[in-house]
Amino acid sequence: MESYPSKKNSKSEFSSPIALGLLEATPFAKNPIEAVIFHSEMLLMESGMTEPPFSPTIYAPLRSVKEVLYKDLKIDGRLIPYEDGFIIELRKDRPIERINFTFAHELAHTFFHEAMPSIKYRSNTANHPQHDEDEERLCNVAASELLMPTQIFSKIVKDFSPSPQSLQKISQTFETSLTATLVKLLSLKLWNASFILWKAKGNNFKPEWIARPNFSLYYDPNLELVNLSSTSVYHTFFTGEPTSSSEWFSLNGGYKMSHFQSMRLNSKTVLSCLTNSSGNQFNTSKNGETTLRSLKSNYICKCDGTGWFSIRQNGMRYAVRCLASEHKKPF
Repeated sequence: MESYPSKKNSKSEFSSPIALGLLEATPFAKNPIEAVIFHSEMLLMESGMTEPPFSPTIYAPLRSVKEVLYKDLKIDGRLIPYEDGFIIELRKDRPIERINFTFAHELAHTFFHEAMPSIKYRSNTANHPQHDEDEERLCNVAASELLMPTQIFSKIVKDFSPSPQSLQKISQTFETSLTATLVKLLSLKLWNASFILWKAKGNNFKPEWIARPNFSLYYDPNLELVNLSSTSVYHTFFTGEPTSSSEWFSLNGGYKMSHFQSMRLNSKTVLSCLTNSSGNQFNTSKNGETTLRSLKSNYICKCDGTGWFSIRQNGMRYAVRCLASEHKKPF
């Protein structure tokens, strides 16, 4: 998964000789994360790239990569030391966004070869080359920085408000996956919003992951919508119309109302953006009882009897559920 730890107490989170060796070899770095970001920033400066997309193919020759091969692999990619440089092999049947992240990840391994060649040499020539978890995590940090440099990424994101369409547009701009882009957004605390990816499961659909500020991505969450078939998410899933509506949902046993913006990505997935709703919310109390405050009931019908009406917001047209208790008769 494309994620990485926070800088807080990050030195104590890394204990392998490889991670600590990179730290010792990097002047002014206070922890391994700062060290690997420093190397990423230096590579960005050397590349001369100043705007997205930040192509790994531009970085590659600067890290002595002699050849990049796209092959049938069981793994996403690997870095192979070769004479006075490296060969990178990438799994060719992955989406381009995932290939880009893997490519950048493998490039980041060259930082460790440069900083501590003796340790990497022993690892590569051993009968069973060691898989260092600390190094893998730090290479994810570097890959994120190489593809989405923090300063440039933050400046571009400020031009967008949180929504599924915005997330998709940003990921397309940087040629990164939705999850990698979202992890970057959350780590930098650029949006105060949560995202849910819904995926078809037989005749139904369920959340595949949820991403929240301060929590990052969490797969298979204990989450469900109240009255699923009447929700805007359900409407988006089966009609393809983007929707904007307030919905009740349950997460880990507690209940809340949030504003949902949803769009269908393909026939099997819907992406929702959640922001705080002005509506009331209810929670499960200590004794298990549920307290619910009354909601506004005097909504005026805007749907002409269809149950939905259309609005234009942030340059997009949404289907919005009509909340009136009684609807006008259709013409």
